[in-house]
Amino acid sequence: MAGPFSARDFIDLGLAIKATIDQASDNQEQLKSLAQDLYDEIHFLCKIDLERITSSESGKNLKRDLTALKSDLIDYHERCNKYIIRPEQNDRLASVKFALLGWKRRNDIHQEIITIKEKVNVCFRHFMVARFVDMGQGVNDNITRRINEALSDHSVAAGLVGTNRMNPRVINTALASARNELKKLSSTHSFENNYLLFKVKTIKDTLLSSSSSRPISFRGSIIAYSDMNDSDDAMEDAVLDSLRLIRTFSNKEGLSTQSTAENLYRLALTLGDLDLREDACAASELGAMVCRDLARKDADRYTPFLADALDQYSVLLTQLLDGDVRRALGISEEAVKLYRELTLKDPRKFKPRLASSLINLSSVMLVLRRHEDRLNILVESVKSLRLLTSTDPDQFNPRLARALNNLADSLATVKGRGKEALSTAKEAVDIAEALADNDPNGFNPLLATCLFTQSKCLDSLNCHDDAVSSIGMAISIRRDLTKRNPSRYRPLLSEALFSLSVSHSAQGDHLRALGAIEEALKIDRTFSYTSSVPRQTLGLHLAQLASCFNKLDHRNDALKVMEETVKIRRELVMSNPKEFRPDLAVSLHNLSVNLYKLRRFEEARKIIREAVESVVHFLTPLLRTRAPSNTLCWKSRWRTR
Repeated sequence: MAGPFSARDFIDLGLAIKATIDQASDNQEQLKSLAQDLYDEIHFLCKIDLERITSSESGKNLKRDLTALKSDLIDYHERCNKYIIRPEQNDRLASVKFALLGWKRRNDIHQEIITIKEKVNVCFRHFMVARFVDMGQGVNDNITRRINEALSDHSVAAGLVGTNRMNPRVINTALASARNELKKLSSTHSFENNYLLFKVKTIKDTLLSSSSSRPISFRGSIIAYSDMNDSDDAMEDAVLDSLRLIRTFSNKEGLSTQSTAENLYRLALTLGDLDLREDACAASELGAMVCRDLARKDADRYTPFLADALDQYSVLLTQLLDGDVRRALGISEEAVKLYRELTLKDPRKFKPRLASSLINLSSVMLVLRRHEDRLNILVESVKSLRLLTSTDPDQFNPRLARALNNLADSLATVKGRGKEALSTAKEAVDIAEALADNDPNGFNPLLATCLFTQSKCLDSLNCHDDAVSSIGMAISIRRDLTKRNPSRYRPLLSEALFSLSVSHSAQGDHLRALGAIEEALKIDRTFSYTSSVPRQTLGLHLAQLASCFNKLDHRNDALKVMEETVKIRRELVMSNPKEFRPDLAVSLHNLSVNLYKLRRFEEARKIIREAVESVVHFLTPLLRTRAPSNTLCWKSRWRTR
């Protein structure tokens, strides 16, 4: 019996088999190449199994297949050892026998490798089939849930059907198309039939209302080029497109094909349009697996597909609440590496893709707070996009605006480069304004983002009046966008209102600052808090609310808010101490100060002790050199009080 297995078991077996075949093959390059292929496939399967374990998938069938495969590999390794014939020195008969058996031995080894490679591929196919089934079920369940939500909310319905991305002419075309689709369906009780009836009703409601508008681009956050199909016609209805793409994966034999890779890429985009980000990420991950399998077999043809799939997957993984950002970084770096290699071979085709992939990489680095690396990446991206824009401004100006916006945001974090950051932000705003003038619905989201960054740069230079003006324009745009697509734009509106509150506070206008942050928190409290990301935002916004109350001398109101902030940040520390302990220490310090000013000295002393303990965990070296005298001073101060 093979017994339990681990990735190390398979890697060791693969290496042992490869070494044995190399020794038994009499330096036959074909056999050595096959042995290397077998090892690569075993290694690839181990990576897939590791991803299954990391993502907490059950994968019982894969586990069973791998257990059986381990047994086959052990048997195969033993047979390979028998193929090695070592004639004794000066034994002519054994030498003749060794020579005569050479051809038969090589043929047997070749057949054995082919057999075992097929068993490895069977494991891969079984795993992929299971993933496709799980993904398809998840997509169907989530689309059904979204439709149920949309029945009572026209804005959600418009986002689901896509009418909020259509002008009146396209809306009428979509209505006629939906009616034709209904006529073609054989069953009047199918999921598609019910959805199409819902779609027709939603389009009629939209036509009757006065809120019809031109299309909005919701793909700005993913900057991607691709050889894979992505036509606007095919993407007209994200729900139907998703359901039909899911059905294309029913062919269990043709999983690792170009068609499958293209369909998964498109499926990830359509699911992203429906704000089903977890499902979009799952589809993109499967697409990357398929492309990696294809690229192993034909690198020249499929490496561009793999780079596109990895680039898309890294962005979607980063956008997930509580997504594995460090894993996204590795995937994004691999995509950039592939694009660099492809650019050397064909600069004209792949230089734009490299520039966009660099921007995506910089976004991952921002989440991980690798500011210096991010700045270097963005400088390279902007330089490349300036050259591309000079030859084709219509195509590359939107990407240049995004890159300049990100560069300004990065420069603003570097001491002494505030003016350079503001100049860069203004250039991004100028480009975005020109784009929005020609296509308001298409580029207003980009303009709002650039105005938001410009306001932060102005604040950092103490130009608070100009910062308030800039963020005010961004808020106006985002209010309009939120009406059309609440789930996507409410978090961005809340972020802008928080920034406005900070700017008003810097001006000394604490009443307006209070009004802005209260509106932001009203939005925040509508979010789901199953993830650490919105809870972290809530904690930040509550801290600003407490600050506003304090500056207006509303100490008791501030105290209640501070206690809620501390409670949230304690919960966050339980899930990720390294990430959230500094924020908790700051909140505890502020709470202790407020308690002290309310003459609640004993409670304040307990809180400040907890704050010091929290600081010690992440600043131990600094505390050893500087903190002892300060700590003693705090203690003696509390005793005298």
